[in-house]
Amino acid sequence: MGKSRNQRTAPGGRPSPHPRRAAALRRHFSVTRARLSAARARGRHRRDVAAARQRYERLKDPRGVRLARFDGIRLYAWRIRGMRQEASIVGVSARVHSSGSRVATTHWTTPRVVLGGLLLGRIGLLLGALLRRQSSRDFRELFLAIAGPGIAIVIECNPARQLKARRFAERVNSRALAAAREVRRRGPSIRAAKRDLDRISRDVANIRAAERRLQSLIYHARRNR
Repeated sequence: MGKSRNQRTAPGGRPSPHPRRAAALRRHFSVTRARLSAARARGRHRRDVAAARQRYERLKDPRGVRLARFDGIRLYAWRIRGMRQEASIVGVSARVHSSGSRVATTHWTTPRVVLGGLLLGRIGLLLGALLRRQSSRDFRELFLAIAGPGIAIVIECNPARQLKARRFAERVNSRALAAAREVRRRGPSIRAAKRDLDRISRDVANIRAAERRLQSLIYHARRNR
């Protein structure tokens, strides 16, 4: 049989779909793309609102984020707490006090002398007395003192953790100075973050535009069936 007079061919010699079916496919793809665009607009809006709310909650938190911890003492951006005490970090100072030292001693032991004498006689006694046992005693003391308005903490620390204690004290002192400079800007920053959250929550223009386009395409697709 020969080809119909009204049958069209696509590039490559393949028969093209019916014009009405091709138009229906184009409308279907347009609606699908519009649905995806509307979903992306809603997703972007949710992410923006979540980020703005997280920033507002972080600024509004009276303690702020936790910065460091040492032997039960927790340092936050705006507060410090430990030993059932809590106060503002502004005006707080930390110091590490150390005293004493580690003393090394050597002494001979009876088992070594006796064993040397049994094995090697007089020479063994002499060698057992010369091979002395070395030991050390630790007389060091380490204290961490934190003082400020509304807080006074003194804790005894392990002398082996002296470096960590000094780093924590430096962290407390540096944060206290930074908080004293930033405390005046904290209130305006919180209010600005609240305004940003409200503005982003109300800004749904892109969502409405995408949904209007989607509804328009759905309407025309149903009308042209």
